[in-house]
Amino acid sequence: MRYYRIEITDENGGPINDSEGNVIGPWDTEKTKGVGLHVVFDIPTLGLDAGIAGASLAVFGLPLSILRHAVNLRGARITMYGGFQDGLPLANPEQSGVVVNGWISMAYGNWVGVNQSLNLTISPIPWLTEEGKGIAITLSGERGDKLSDVIRRGLTPAFPEEFPIKINIRDNLILREPLKVPCYTIFAVAVQIKRIVQSLSGGDTSYAGIRVVAHKGSIEISDDSYEPEEKDIAAKDLIGQPCWLGPMVMSFKTPLRTNLSINDRVKLPESLLSGSPLVVGSQQSKLPESARLNFSGIFQIIAIRHIGEFCNPSGEAWVTVFEAIELYKDQV
Repeated sequence: MRYYRIEITDENGGPINDSEGNVIGPWDTEKTKGVGLHVVFDIPTLGLDAGIAGASLAVFGLPLSILRHAVNLRGARITMYGGFQDGLPLANPEQSGVVVNGWISMAYGNWVGVNQSLNLTISPIPWLTEEGKGIAITLSGERGDKLSDVIRRGLTPAFPEEFPIKINIRDNLILREPLKVPCYTIFAVAVQIKRIVQSLSGGDTSYAGIRVVAHKGSIEISDDSYEPEEKDIAAKDLIGQPCWLGPMVMSFKTPLRTNLSINDRVKLPESLLSGSPLVVGSQQSKLPESARLNFSGIFQIIAIRHIGEFCNPSGEAWVTVFEAIELYKDQV
């Protein structure tokens, strides 16, 4: 059965009360045996240089005491867990986990017809200092400094200790001249890092560059030197066929799952029929067209989008959409 848990706390992790003094949340369908408030969400995770980092979440059926208090939720911490719990034959609780962990940047109550909802816009990263000012970041270094050290020095002081900075990039990215670049948002930092890398890579067309992502309570900066273990995508987990979005970029859809992250490497099955691999020869001719995958191979995830409508019975109303790039291995 579908599962979610939504926790809203203040900046110190304490509870927040509504206008009548009642604690807001948590809302947990595991405790209510799969029964819960209707929630609708669209939560993307992609490179910060794209300038899109917000996620939207609406919770329906809440009392007016919460809706009237919605404006006071701005700046609160929010964590949403999601996926599936036991109850359906193909449900896999091991794929459940954190969907989004961030800060509420906008909150308002809405009432349309008979529908009352708490509408939230969520940022995966903090956007204000403890003094309420915007976070300014400066990337600075001397000739000969590693780019990874420059990035870490710039980002670490700007974010709280509980918001780790994870950097996995090539060690041979070395500054060739002194650098000092002031930035006023993390999005500007991501853009500047990409520009700096272009000059340091020396025109190496095989280098895919650096990805800067805010994901599950951390900032992750990585390139092709990060090689996680490949994870198999089961045929039963695919919804429809994978499809190409552009050169070397593809997309595939699964039931809502959180155990895959940006930069993970995944391997698509060769057939939609479990236990019937698509191979050349007579076995291939016996497989119906509907059982054959458009393509398979090994890919690296570059974007994730969780989409959900809890009370919508459609199988495509509780899904995760992945974008990934094709990986070529050296051939002899």
